[in-house]
Amino acid sequence: SISSLALLMKTKYAQVLINNQLCFYTVDLVSFFGFSQGLINKKRDIGMELVKCPKTNLQAVVYDTMPERFKQKIELLVGDVHIWATKQQHHAYKLPLQKAKNNLMQPKDFYELLKLGLNTGEAEKAQHSMAWLRFLCEINPKKSELCHSLRLFTQEQLYNAILPLIKADQSHALSSVNSWEILNRWRNRYKTEGMACLVHKGKGKSNKRIVGKITGEPQVAVNFSEMVVDLGEFHASTISSIYKNFNKGVRFTVRELYTRYVTKCAECGVKPVCLGTVHKNVQQMQNVGLIKR
Repeated sequence: SISSLALLMKTKYAQVLINNQLCFYTVDLVSFFGFSQGLINKKRDIGMELVKCPKTNLQAVVYDTMPERFKQKIELLVGDVHIWATKQQHHAYKLPLQKAKNNLMQPKDFYELLKLGLNTGEAEKAQHSMAWLRFLCEINPKKSELCHSLRLFTQEQLYNAILPLIKADQSHALSSVNSWEILNRWRNRYKTEGMACLVHKGKGKSNKRIVGKITGEPQVAVNFSEMVVDLGEFHASTISSIYKNFNKGVRFTVRELYTRYVTKCAECGVKPVCLGTVHKNVQQMQNVGLIKR
């Protein structure tokens, strides 16, 4: 049984899709699964459908038309035959699809992604995402010789074949994609936005907030521990003022403080900072005693 399975895994004719039906070549059913050729020849008596593979010209049996005892014998060796067939098919797709993707990777992409704010590790992974998206933009399953040779005739078939390869690449933004429809949306975004679609909108922007910056000295970083902070600056002044003027008996929360702060910014026509920045700066000003309630 084990030796039969080892031989089966090596044969290139173990299973095949013919007209989108899972089939097994009769030569394999006899050689590896131990079926009787005479029994297979009595296909009409047991209701099996035989077809000829257009690629190899070999005779094959449609799996779904096999008697239950045939199916049980196959599954005894390979487990769930549909799962096994899918794994085998993905293995057949792997090398040709990865080679096609790798041919579309360009060294300049790495440096362009660095300019957009990604670090070295992120840029290396994003390169793979770009190559996959570039491949999907350029290929047409209905016309591609590669797709025809792999029997991937529709966009859905092609994308589902690529999804496991993307996950194996850990391809940055695409690594969490779990359906061909979502992958298609990424393809459309790439066609519209280019490589920028792979970079978070906040990348490359400084996280250092202007809260409490020294007026007229924009290059001076805020340093709460050394009191290098200007409480006359709009954001610092507004936050500290709201913080100090909560009505007695009203439970203080940073979220409520932030709501009042955003309202004040809207009244003054000033763009507010984010909630996380307000929370962080309140904690820092408390720690160094710049604000007290």
